[in-house]
Parts: sequence; structure tokens; C-alpha cells
Amino acid sequence: MTCLIKPVAPCLFWGGAFTGLAVYQGLPKQAAGQAFARNAGFLYVYHAMQCPFETIQGRKSWTHNAIAGGTLGYLGVMKRMIGIPLVDASFFMKYPQVTPPLMGALVYGGIAGVLGSFSKPM
Repeated sequence: MTCLIKPVAPCLFWGGAFTGLAVYQGLPKQAAGQAFARNAGFLYVYHAMQCPFETIQGRKSWTHNAIAGGTLGYLGVMKRMIGIPLVDASFFMKYPQVTPPLMGALVYGGIAGVLGSFSKPM
């Protein structure tokens, strides 16, 4: 149960930091509240998705990060709530068999897996 409560403060902090960066880069201040809710909520759900994996396996693993990040990337891109970083839109014209949600899962899962590997074993 602590895995659901522990990430609240860091998610609020980093959600605020990412929103502040977006406002600095030109996001209208009227949209900052919605952006903060999306950023903090995305981070919290990411952490909350790892909780069942850790409970079932009894340990932390970077693969939990990759699965949670990939799932959120897929759903977020499919619902058009998030974009896909590091991928140019022309990629989908060159390779029409690769769908944006699939690429979102691969990119977000890959990023989460790499960041998780810095602090967690396999």
C-alpha cells in the first residue's frame, strides 16, 4: 500500500516542474492547470502501475518500469493526450505499417526501462 502513497509528493513536484518548463517554453498560463493535472497524473499512474508487479514478484525491477511506461505510452498516444518524443512525423509516412500507438509504447517503454535500469536490477 505504501507504493501507492509514496510517489504522491514527487509526482506533484515533478508535475509542477514539467508544467513550469512548458509555461517557460510558451504554454499559455490559462492552460497551466490542465497541463499540471496531466503531468502529475501521468507520473502518478506510471508509479501506481508498478505496484502490482512489485507485490506479485516481491521485488523492484526495471522491467516493471518498461511495462508501465509502454502501456501508458500506448494509451496516451492512442487517446491523443501525449505526443511521441524523438520521432519525426515523416517516420509514419515512410513506414505506414507502424502505428503511432505502437511507436508510443516502444518509445515510452524504452525510456522508462532505461531510466529504471539506473536504479533497479532486472
